[in-house]
Amino acid sequence: VNRMRQETDPILISSGDVFTGQTSAIESGGNFVIEFLNHLKFDAMTLGIHDLDDGQEILASRIERAKFPIIAANLFSTEEGTHISKSHHLLNTILPYYILYIGMQTIAFLGLMKEETPMFQNPDHLQGMAFISAEEAITRWIPEILEEAPNIIIIQYN
Repeated sequence: VNRMRQETDPILISSGDVFTGQTSAIESGGNFVIEFLNHLKFDAMTLGIHDLDDGQEILASRIERAKFPIIAANLFSTEEGTHISKSHHLLNTILPYYILYIGMQTIAFLGLMKEETPMFQNPDHLQGMAFISAEEAITRWIPEILEEAPNIIIIQYN
């Protein structure tokens, strides 16, 4: 990555599910993963189904330590009926999308979680959360993204 950065501006993104499965992630409670992604200077990460495996409080703590935005365009608050970022939910730092400016390029990242997340996740870990379809999320956020006149739109789907 450092060698690539000497020659160009690489974009590092993750489609999520980074906190489970790897021994280093499990043994460190996810701390190693956040430190590693921060060290590599990731640009953004779409939230994955299994990023919720340890519950919302632990995920909120991980997000707080991340030096890059976590995105999920189709994650809504059940209480307020708005995107989670516009709510009082514990995970309200999760953005629907992220705009990155590199030189003369404007790049938009729209992250989507699987709308079937409730079928694969502990209901206790989803308190106050609802998932709209990818189509609904794209329809909702693309007009707002286009106001930024991006050169590229990247849609990540976990």
